[in-house]
Amino acid sequence: MRVKLPTPCSLCGEPILKKDELTGEHVPPKLFHPKSMRPNIRKQLWKVPSHKDCNESYREDAEHLSFF
Repeated sequence: MRVKLPTPCSLCGEPILKKDELTGEHVPPKLFHPKSMRPNIRKQLWKVPSHKDCNESYREDAEHLSFF
C-alpha cells in the first residue's frame, strides 16, 4: 500500500507521521469471514491507512464480533 505521509488514520482520524506507524486496515475486517475463506479473500479486501497501534487496539473488538 503506497500512501503519501502525512495521511489521516482511518480509525482515529489523526495524521500518520512516520512510515513505521503505517499499517493497512482491511475493509471489511478479515475476522468477519470464516477462517477457511480468509486466505482466499485476503487480496480482494480493501486496505485503508491506519496507525499500527490503532489497528491492533481494534483487533480485540473485531474478534468479539467474529462468529466464525
